[in-house]
Formats: sequence, structure tokens, C-alpha cells
Amino acid sequence: MAAIVAGGVEAAGVTLPAVSSVARQLILGGFGIVLIILSAIFRTQGNQKEEVTVVEDRMPTGIPRPRLTTRFTGRDRLIEEVRATLTTERRIALAGLGGVGKTQLALAYMERFRTEYNIIWWVRAEDSAVLGEDFVELAGVYNVELAAGQPRDEQVEIVRRWLASRTGWLLVFDNVESEESIREYLPDSNEGHVIATTRGTYWRDFSTLIVNPWSRAESVDFLRPGRGEENDASELAGFLGDLPLALDQARSYMEETSTGFGEYLSLLKQRTSEVLALGSVSNYPRTVASTWLMAMEAVRKAMPAAQDVLNLCSFFAPEGVPHALLRTEVPSLPRRTRSLSEDRLAYNKAVSLLSRYSLIQASRDSVSLHRLVQLSTRLSMTEGDRRRWASIAVGMARSFFPAEPHATHSWPMCAVALPHVLSAARFATELRVALHEAAVILDRSGTYLRVTGRYIEALAIFEELVGLLRQPHDFVTPDLADVLNKTGTVLRARGELSQAKLVLEEAVALQTQSRGTSHPRVAVALNTLGTVLRGLGELEQAKECHQRALDIESSTLGDEHVQLSVTLNNLGNVSRGLRDFASARKFHERALTIRQTYLEAGHPDVATSLNNLANALADAGDLQGARVSLTRALSFDEDALGRSHPAVASDLINIGAVAADLGDLALAREALDRALAVNEVAMGPAHPDTGVTLNNLAVVLFELGEFDRASALLRRALAISEQSLSPDHTDVASILTNLAQLAESLGESDRGRDCRERAARIWSSAYPDAPTSGDIPRWIRLDKDVATAEVDIEIDHAGPSTA
Repeated sequence: MAAIVAGGVEAAGVTLPAVSSVARQLILGGFGIVLIILSAIFRTQGNQKEEVTVVEDRMPTGIPRPRLTTRFTGRDRLIEEVRATLTTERRIALAGLGGVGKTQLALAYMERFRTEYNIIWWVRAEDSAVLGEDFVELAGVYNVELAAGQPRDEQVEIVRRWLASRTGWLLVFDNVESEESIREYLPDSNEGHVIATTRGTYWRDFSTLIVNPWSRAESVDFLRPGRGEENDASELAGFLGDLPLALDQARSYMEETSTGFGEYLSLLKQRTSEVLALGSVSNYPRTVASTWLMAMEAVRKAMPAAQDVLNLCSFFAPEGVPHALLRTEVPSLPRRTRSLSEDRLAYNKAVSLLSRYSLIQASRDSVSLHRLVQLSTRLSMTEGDRRRWASIAVGMARSFFPAEPHATHSWPMCAVALPHVLSAARFATELRVALHEAAVILDRSGTYLRVTGRYIEALAIFEELVGLLRQPHDFVTPDLADVLNKTGTVLRARGELSQAKLVLEEAVALQTQSRGTSHPRVAVALNTLGTVLRGLGELEQAKECHQRALDIESSTLGDEHVQLSVTLNNLGNVSRGLRDFASARKFHERALTIRQTYLEAGHPDVATSLNNLANALADAGDLQGARVSLTRALSFDEDALGRSHPAVASDLINIGAVAADLGDLALAREALDRALAVNEVAMGPAHPDTGVTLNNLAVVLFELGEFDRASALLRRALAISEQSLSPDHTDVASILTNLAQLAESLGESDRGRDCRERAARIWSSAYPDAPTSGDIPRWIRLDKDVATAEVDIEIDHAGPSTA
């Protein structure tokens, strides 16, 4: 209208002259406004059945999720069925074929009933690592207090408990592989609702609603055929199996290219044989793939580089592929694709083109695409192209993932990149291409998960990497022996000491075989093995490992290298275990001096030395000195690692013992209660450290006269220690001694005598020179082994290193 008023318009070969009269301009302008208003009214009425208000995005920008399409139609009965089921059963699994609209149904439910909830949260659940990240992000939006640097599983538990204490919440887990994969994230409360979208139909603790394709009437209604096109639209819907995703893409293609139903249906039928020839799509309607292949061809003709972007996306995780990853430049990129890395406008054009054909969904920071689009994209390639693009993708993934995953400043980027780099690495290993890049990614990913306390996920990745490295390969790093050492470290942290011993013995043997007996890497493996042997109560063997490591490091690195502080620390710990308290103190004092010289103030490794030195001081009777040292250790660990890290729990356990010995039972109880809460979440209810905490807390409760609770805690501590360590471990002797004292106080002399006799047998076997069973300590003090922050110290010969 403005153009008509201000100047001439030329379109479709017709030229309209400009209106020069001011009066006529005003009349035409007013008439145009009336037309616009009437057009909007009629258009709104015509679209009333399918237009919906898109739910306000309550998610942080870092977590992409699908959006409710403005074309959403039908499903009213299903939405009401979801509501009725949640009202009575609280949990529902929306199950069905990929592309059937499970995610859109969940979004539509959220939109319709959003006012019924106080808290709404969406979680991408297809990958365990991403699931944890998304779930914990809830804390930032709803102001749930989490400490920086604390282990992911502990953060999950805090958020889960927070939700359980609230009412009116809705959790949606999208693309869940199995019920078991989300069990630990489900709040123990009936005050909220849970929706899971999944392909699996068997759910034990969820009501299951099977989401089927649309009815034919719903499909035709969605396609909006013109007069005389109803039969073609119905035939098209049948050809596509009434699958919502396929129909949505078909409609997008027809609107973008101005293709009629008959022409589109004819083209689609011609492509069916090509899709059948690709194979491997039997789990999905083949017509879906043919729809996407047509869209891909249109993209390829319009802008070949856009197809390259889609090729890359098909090897990453389906949701939230960062734009920065797709624009990462590597030498193997084709020239036309490299131009997208250099020219943001060209990249935006490619993304826009793919979005118009519904092949991807783009957001400010990332793009997402359906798994079937990924599958169709990969299957449309030749075997050679699949291998080439998988190689390019894993190379980009390696460049994108931080090279220092153990550094805290790298963790936010690691969290974003993790699902995509793992996906690329696994495709590369499957196709046997770029194995070096895949191995580097697995190594870095495992390290990131290890240092952030996500031990289960880290163990799975390291085991995957070990499997890869046991096959023939043509690269040097990562090295099998080094990865076995990291695997042993994770197993030790999980309390799986027997398995850790086997893995680390192999690591030592491989390091010795490949590097000789005097290489610093041999010392690293010996050190880790020694910590496991000490945990198993094999103290003399542990001391031998640490002493060998110290001799190697002294001769190759010098007496002041920071790596020596790790070995000296471990020698101090095993000396305490052997009751050589004077040597323990000397080792810890020397380790502390080195760490304070070469590490920054407040480093958690300095806190480790302070904690262990405090135990040596307490053994020597210097309780005030021990208290001062432990106070500093706790402060350093809380500042560096957060208040709920397992290292903080170790500090608190020892503070509790020293406080009790100083007569401050209130402080002792407070410290041990807090340590127990941390360990049960971070380490698990059956971990040896949890058993230690229970024993020490029971001693305090006994002194306070709370005999019943003290008895329950001691029985639990005994069961944990016997199971996770051994029935003959010295920790078991301490717990039995405390059980004996409790029994005697309750007048159960026979039970008390049995406990003391068993404890004495264990003690005399471990320490033949001990004069009496009276030497058995009631307190179990926790010594820390290697670097608390799990920093990988690179070994070189250039002098002291600060990692």
C-alpha cells in the first residue's frame, strides 16, 4: 500500500503508476488500512483450528528444546487423556514411532495446562551425559543453590530433592531410551507430574499411552487441500502412513516450491524405489525417507554447501548442535564448506535454507534435527561419502572440544560439546576412519567426566576407549597404559578396588614393557596401584609400589618436582597404615612444602597435604595442631571444589574425630552429619568412605548417650566395610571394637566379648608386633591419596611442573 501511495509498482508484467494527489493518497491509504484489518480477521477465522499460542520459552538459552509448531492440529482426545492419566497416576510415557508426534503432543499438553503448574522443565534424555546437564540446569532458573565444582550426580540429587519438596511441577523427559535411564532423576513425591516420550512401549512404573499416526481425516485437515484436491491429499496421507512429521515436511516442501498435491505425489512415488534400495530403514516408514530425499535434492540444487551442513549434522547428536561446531574449520573440509566457516552470512543462508525445508530447526546458538533426517541423510550417501563425512565430523569435534578438560574454566564448553563429540567419535570408530581423532575425543571426554565426579559415565567411556586401543591402530597417543591408569583411578574412586587392582597391574606391566623400568609414567602407574593396595589393606605391597615410584621420580625428575609430592603424600598415608607415625609426618611435611612452593595458594592438592598432615599430628597427640591444619584444608577445598565435594567430606570426617577428642561433641556431630550427607550422595550408600563416616558418627552418638542410633549406624558400617573392603580389614576391627563397647554398655557381655575377640584377631594379623588389642583405634581417619582435583600432571624433564 505504501508503495502505491509513494510511487509506482511493477509486478507480473503490470506497472501501476504512482498516485500524486494528496487527497487521493489519504483516501487510498485509509481504504488500504480497512482491507488489511478485514484480511487479518478472515485469515484468523480460517486458521482458527490450527493456530496456537506457542508456549513461552522458560528454558535458559544453553538448553535447546523443540518448539510447538503453529501448525499443530488434532490430538485433542490424546491431550485430555494425558491430563486424566497424570491426574490419577502422576507419570505417563508417550510411546510410539519416531516422527509420530510424541514430542509435539507433550509440548501441546504443556501449552494447554501451563497455568496448572508452578514449575515446568524440559530434559533431553536420549544421552545420559546430556540428561544430567539439562536436569541440573533447572537449578539456575529456579534458584536452587548448588556449589560450584560439585559432582554432577550430587547436583542431580539436590535438584531431585528440591523438586520433591515442592508442589505443582511438571517434568518432561524427551526421547528416553528406557525407564531405568531416568529413574535416578524422578522426585520421590506425588505432588508433581512426569511425562516421558519414548519409542519403548514397556514401562513398569509409568502409565503408557501409545501415540499412533493421525487418522486420515486429521491428516487431510492438516494438509489443507484446495477445492478438488481432497482425493490427492487423502492419497498422499495414505502414502505417508499419516505420519505427522512426514506430512509436515511434505506440506513445507509444497508451500516452498509451489508444488500441487498431484505433482508432489507423483514425484514421491518415483522416489520410493530409491529409498528401498538404500535399506536399513525397515523400522520407519520408507516414505518418510523419500520425503526427506526430495527436500535434500531441492537444497542441493539451491545451495550445495547447505547439504554439506546437513551431512555434518547427521554425525552429531540430533539436538542442540552448536553453530560454532558446524563452523569449525579443519583442513579436510571441502572448499565450498570452508567458505561457511569464513563467511557468517553464507552460513546463515545455508541454515535458513535447511530450516525452510524443515530439515533442521535453528535457534540462536544451535540447530536440531530429527533422527530420521539424520538417518536418511547418512543412508543417502555412498559408502565412500559416509566415511569421508564421518572423518570430517570427528576432526571438527576434536578441534571443538577443549584440550584441557581437567581445567575448571573448560567445563561449560565441555558440557555443550560432549554429546556431539561422542556421537562423532562413535561413528568414526564404527566406520573405522579417523581413529586417532576418535580416541583423543574419548580420552578428553572421559577425563572431563572423571574430574567432575561423574564416575559411572567416565568409566563407560574409558572402557570404550580401552576396547579401541586394544585393536590395531597407527597412532601413539592416547596410550593404552595411560588410559588403563585413568580407568583404575575411576574404579578406585567408585570403591571397586579389586577390579581397579587388576586394571592397574596391567597398566604397570604395559608401561614397564614399553618404556622401561625407570620412566616417570611407570611411577605414575605404580602410584595409582599403591593407593588401591592400601585401600585393600595390602600395606607392605602398597609401600613397595610408592617407594619404587619415588626412586624413579627422584632420579628422572629431581627431588623438587611437583609430581614427587603425590608420591610422598601416598608414602605418608601407607606409613600411617603401618603405624609408623614419625615417618608419616615427615613424608606429609615434605609433600606440603613442595606443593606450597609450586602450586597456587588454596590449591586442593595443598588441602590434601594439610588433611593428611593433620592425621599424623593427631596420631602424635597434637590435637590443636591437627585442628588448625584441618580448618585450613576444609577452607581450601570448599573454595576450590564446592561444599559438597567428596574431598570436603574427608576433611569433615577428620574434623569430627579431632573435635570429639577435644571434647567438642556438638561440633563433631555437626561435621559428621554433614560428611554423611555428602558421601551418601557423592560416593553412594555402600562406599567404604560412607562406612567410615557411619562408624565415626556412631562413636559420637555413643558418647552422647544415643545408643539405639549408634547401634544401627555401626551395624550398617560393618556391613559396608565387610562387603566393600574385606571381613579382615583393619577398618572392620575398629567398627567391631565400637560394637563391643556399645554391647558392654548395654549389658550384653557375651556379644561384646565376641566382637572384641574378632577385632583382636584381625588386628594381630595386620600388626603382629602390636602389644594388645587396646591399640585398636575407635576413630577411622581418612587419608587422601592423589590429587583431589584429579588434575592430569604431564610428565616432562624440564623441571618442576604445576600441571
